Amino acid sequence: MLRFFIRIIDFLFAILFRNKFLILGGLLMGMILGYLYHSTNQRSYKISMIVEFTELNKKAFAEILGQLNMLVKTNSTKELAQELHINEPMAKNIGFIDSRNMYDEPLSKDTSTKTGQTFKIIVDVNDNLIADTLQSVFENYLNKNPYLHRLKESQKIIHEQKLAFIDSELAKLDSLKLEYNKFLASSKVSSTIYNNAFNPAEIYVQSNNLANQNEVILRWLQLNSTAVSVVDGFKSTANPQSASLLKVLILFGISGAFLGFLLGLFREMKRRLVV
Repeated sequence: MLRFFIRIIDFLFAILFRNKFLILGGLLMGMILGYLYHSTNQRSYKISMIVEFTELNKKAFAEILGQLNMLVKTNSTKELAQELHINEPMAKNIGFIDSRNMYDEPLSKDTSTKTGQTFKIIVDVNDNLIADTLQSVFENYLNKNPYLHRLKESQKIIHEQKLAFIDSELAKLDSLKLEYNKFLASSKVSSTIYNNAFNPAEIYVQSNNLANQNEVILRWLQLNSTAVSVVDGFKSTANPQSASLLKVLILFGISGAFLGFLLGLFREMKRRLVV
């Protein structure tokens, strides 16, 4: 075993010694290709926004955004522009569309069925100046989804009708409390003795319950009247997130040197087999 190990080491050193110029040439060629790749490759910016949803579930939103990403992957620029209601030049700037949960896991793998949670929409763009525009574009796209739009509009009508009814009832109770207080002020009957058919304390209890319901409905109209709400919008960096020149040169250089080593290996094996 020791002899076999020494032979392997000797064989490897023989490859390196006899093919050093081939390996160095591969290293140099790889670095040149890496420089050209870095110079010509279009740099991109990865931007993300956090949204909270009130309807459907995470897998449903992952599917909706995944269909948009399919248009990007298939270079269906015109169809993507029509879906997002943007112009084609802006659609061409989108490199991919992704969705993740707050643990940075693919949203499609999140099995949670709860609403009122948050997730991330991640977009790769070539122009960082369109970040603010894309934020409103994606928010409107999800909220204007035909099903979600109809659902939220119907819920909004119901809540507004409830709010109108509660306001009407509160107005009646306020009038009743006012009249009762006037009655107590002008009546000689003790205010601590009530007729069994009427308990004035119930007026205040009912009024408080309606006020609490009114607060809940107003909160819903303010925060939950849309399918998604932006928690934290797109923020683009000043510089692109593409790989640095040094990393590209190292990666391509090592790849080129390894390719040169493989060619040297074949040459050395052929030489020894011939001998």
